[in-house]
Amino acid sequence: MQERATGADDRVIGLHAIEGGHALGGSLEPLETFAARGVAYLTLTHFFDKGLASAGTALPFFPDAGDDWPKRGLSGFGRDVTGAMEALGILLDVSMPVSTALVDIFATARRPFLASHASSRTLGDHPYSLAGRTSSGESPGAKG
Repeated sequence: MQERATGADDRVIGLHAIEGGHALGGSLEPLETFAARGVAYLTLTHFFDKGLASAGTALPFFPDAGDDWPKRGLSGFGRDVTGAMEALGILLDVSMPVSTALVDIFATARRPFLASHASSRTLGDHPYSLAGRTSSGESPGAKG
């Protein structure tokens, strides 16, 4: 985390983050480097599926989206990444996956996670919006 003074009592705080697990290149190894360099959180998905979880806005014309994209969730590698991130102290950002992936994240995550740029589905029905409860009845605040 970096802090820069802007005035007598004002501060601007910035968190180092990675938008999209595709930055891992299909390997857990970069996570240690990211943690050592101060990365605070990482989103599993961005605009497309890259082997970790199904993205909320993955469109069929992306080569790896496939025909069944709304049904998929967190992959086995996504589960491994979740555990490794928790072990390294990197927060999991759940802002962009589909709701089926979010259900899998609830089942997999053992530590609190964040939604850095997602809204509640009750406020706006967008693919990135989080439902008030998962299909299993868990609320987003249940992990802390």
